[in-house]
Amino acid sequence: MKKVIFLNGSPKRKRAVSEKFLKIAEDCLEGQIRGEKLYIYESEFSDGFFESIYEADAVVMALPLYIDCLPARVLEFMTESKEYLKNRELRRPELYFIINCGFLEYSQNDTAIKIIEKYAEKTGFDYRGGISIGSGAMILQSRKKEALEKVLQEMAQEVKAFYDTEEMQETTVRKINVDMPRFLFKAKADKLWVEAGAKKGLDKKALKAKYY
Repeated sequence: MKKVIFLNGSPKRKRAVSEKFLKIAEDCLEGQIRGEKLYIYESEFSDGFFESIYEADAVVMALPLYIDCLPARVLEFMTESKEYLKNRELRRPELYFIINCGFLEYSQNDTAIKIIEKYAEKTGFDYRGGISIGSGAMILQSRKKEALEKVLQEMAQEVKAFYDTEEMQETTVRKINVDMPRFLFKAKADKLWVEAGAKKGLDKKALKAKYY
């Protein structure tokens, strides 16, 4: 039975949308793999931490988009892991990603995906692609949720299939977002911000205040 690391790169940890995406992928492989979940924002970058990752057969990394890039701690993880690998002859696992952004368009993730690709190239990971998700939080509340779950299931099966067939799968980046006009997406997003502000005791005026 193969070992798969589910790596959560969100600062929100277990409260993150990334965690929900990982859970779907993890559930698809229940009983078929030895799975372990790690949280970048809860981990010390020790040799033991990196060993647990690099001894795996595959790594599924879930990440949010932060200003066209990856969260700061994830970039730190990439730098530290490169240092760890310098003088170590280790077999490299497959690398899959699930990246989501708050924008409607999944194309906003393109730069971050290139960073992941380059990281895999520099560290020797077997880059296998993944899923680029637009409107991450909203998609879980929309009619597209079932379509997203299907895409995550397909990727989860690819994680397992390479080792079952011993045949290299094509590198694939699947793309998905909610299907709605931009003006409606903006209206819904504004409503979510107002509701979130209300929970913190802030009204619309406070949300629009400029403190500079």
